[in-house]
Amino acid sequence: MKLSIIVPVYNVEKYIIKCIESLLVNETNDYEIIIVNDGTKDRSIELVNENFDDSRLRIIEQKNQGLSVARNTGVAVAQGEYLWFVDSDDWVEPNSVDTIVEALNDAKVNILYQSASLVYKNGIVSIDKRRACFGICTGAQLLLCACPTCAPFYIVERSFWHTHHFSFYPGILHEDNELMFKVIYKAQTIRSLERPLYYHNLREGSITQSFNPKRCYSLSIVCNSMYDFMKTEVKKEEKNIFVPYIIDAIYAMLDAAKDGDENIKRDINSFLVKNSCIASLLWKYGDIKAKIFYVACKLLIGKYVQTCALFRKIHS
Repeated sequence: MKLSIIVPVYNVEKYIIKCIESLLVNETNDYEIIIVNDGTKDRSIELVNENFDDSRLRIIEQKNQGLSVARNTGVAVAQGEYLWFVDSDDWVEPNSVDTIVEALNDAKVNILYQSASLVYKNGIVSIDKRRACFGICTGAQLLLCACPTCAPFYIVERSFWHTHHFSFYPGILHEDNELMFKVIYKAQTIRSLERPLYYHNLREGSITQSFNPKRCYSLSIVCNSMYDFMKTEVKKEEKNIFVPYIIDAIYAMLDAAKDGDENIKRDINSFLVKNSCIASLLWKYGDIKAKIFYVACKLLIGKYVQTCALFRKIHS
């Protein structure tokens, strides 16, 4: 079997039918769809059972443990040569699997990358215009193209995944940020598709579209994890390629924390003061704005969150 599509399901009864329908419109049967029921509390699984009777579908049950664990569960039972993580509130172009399987049959690669169409809550659709390295490239080369973190944009070779013992970090938000840059960097062969196949639904209330205190603490874990990976796995001459993604995570953490209460602001400031090696990346590898921001934070005795809020206000 060429492809295993892993679809975690939790309270998505408004979206699940469209998602699964889009995945079934293909000529090839050389794939499976693994629906991981992450303890959903609505009728999502009932709707799947009522609307689909297809041998390519199978449902795995687990207690609610979050998206990361649901994806890891799907990987554990997958039989395909490649893994594709599809979010249950998104959908794909008709015959997407045909296109993917054909591309994977043409060339054996660690990762197949495909860009996406971003769907905003007002219904407007825009194509992610970040450039990619067409043909075959390495992970480091793709990272130079400012590639996104979103796991569904990547179809990953299962043997490559297991060789490097990849897994999604349990219990956090932004688990894609924590893992996917590592997956990309380790890849020696990546092929990019020119046509976007995936519709990424930026719906109101989703993790990235609303304030959640857990985001701040999750992003501190992301920063720590990425920094540790850079120290142990990234070649010295390629740190300048990898570090900008850690800097982006720092800014995302600060932007999330500035809307929080005083306890959150204190905790995130303390995190960056304690982990000065992470904060100093702003000075060592950042652009001129990052360097000015870092100096301002030092002058203001480690008030990173408040300084970030001030800089955002000045530049808005």
